[in-house]
Amino acid sequence: MQLTHPSLILSLLLVAACKGEPVADDTDPGTASDTDTGTETDTQAPTPANLVIYPFQALVESGTTLQLRARSEQSDHSSQTVTSGVTWTVLSGDAQIDANGLLTATGAGDVLVSATANGFTTQAAPKVYTSGLALTGLSVAPSATTILVGQTAQFEAQATLTGELAGDLAATCTWASSDTAIATAGAAGAVTAVSPGQSTITATCGTAAPVTATLTVQAADTPLPAPDLAITEVRSAWMGGANLRYEVDLVNNGGHSSAFALDLVVDEASAPSGASSDLALWHAGLAPGQTRTLTLPATFAGARPASIASWVSVDRDGLTGDTNPANNTAGPVALDLPGDASANLRVGFYGLTVFGPGDSGVEGELFNDGPDDLTDLVLYFERDQPGTVAFGDLQPASSELTQVVPTLAAGESYYWMFEYNQAPMSPDEWYSCMYVTALGVADADLSDNFSCATVTE
Repeated sequence: MQLTHPSLILSLLLVAACKGEPVADDTDPGTASDTDTGTETDTQAPTPANLVIYPFQALVESGTTLQLRARSEQSDHSSQTVTSGVTWTVLSGDAQIDANGLLTATGAGDVLVSATANGFTTQAAPKVYTSGLALTGLSVAPSATTILVGQTAQFEAQATLTGELAGDLAATCTWASSDTAIATAGAAGAVTAVSPGQSTITATCGTAAPVTATLTVQAADTPLPAPDLAITEVRSAWMGGANLRYEVDLVNNGGHSSAFALDLVVDEASAPSGASSDLALWHAGLAPGQTRTLTLPATFAGARPASIASWVSVDRDGLTGDTNPANNTAGPVALDLPGDASANLRVGFYGLTVFGPGDSGVEGELFNDGPDDLTDLVLYFERDQPGTVAFGDLQPASSELTQVVPTLAAGESYYWMFEYNQAPMSPDEWYSCMYVTALGVADADLSDNFSCATVTE
């Protein structure tokens, strides 16, 4: 979330990768299937299943650009590049992105980017590094894989830089196939199968020695075994402020995997049973035996210090036909978050002011009882809540309006108003809540961090 002047701002929060009813563009064909034969009947066309950004976890040097692409994965595990109608957004990190997916890196560190097309939203996590880092390792992943005629394999140029920074350089490499009658190589490591046989795929990345992988292509009606995706380890770290990082080690112990989602649920005591998540990244798939470490940047909106538990799941929707879902979830992943200030925040909710038809506002006051001065406080407004709520029931992801208080000294108060420019809802009487979070603050009493009231339009 970008912190701005304490005037009213609309809260734009992370949208997890979701299901929808998109119609994708019809460009390149797709990724490998795990159980599907790769054929379709004349009357049953494949339907979109999700959206993938590639390269998924790219390395990009600060001050340079990176071309990101969106691809619609289909129900038959084929794929279609979406060339228009994509909305690109930088959710966090020092970078900018234009309407065509061209990312400009302006700082260093983790970046979170989202793409929305035809009802689907997904994210990717580029890593921005400072200039001067040397390339210490380079290989193509997967090193060997098998797909069917007409499908596309997504290769990565996995690189390691000075300081063990790892990521994908596929977008900056030149890709080639040793036999174009068997497979053709496209941009960013996308290789499409043409006819049965075997081809060597080569990535040339700058002045580094070329690296290769082997692609085997089988007939379109060849059955392929199902995958067995497993999470082997999850590491968590506090990155300062509200920023968290989770590193997830994956392995595919079965057949070729089509695209899958990696879901993260932050600050949940028990394994999540619903479909919601704080972050959902779609990955283009893993070849048999392939391992992968994926970085999930996240944020924590609660008060600190805190000890939180989080959960990571792979292919929670079961779209790949995974043979062993029991090893698809890891957690609880424990993480202790420090506090760097002490205070007692209190919220007062005074009521509703009607300015005119469809124009009203809720108002109240925020108090800092000290002892420390605070910065970057975030006020949330949730309308039409249940009649009885506790602070833990209120979540930033469901808030309707957000307001930032840059500073609030000990012993001072802050008057707030949220102007609600919307036609009255039915019923006219509704129960709503205001609540505050202070990142990095050891709050003496969370019970008064929220205030609810019944208001009538």
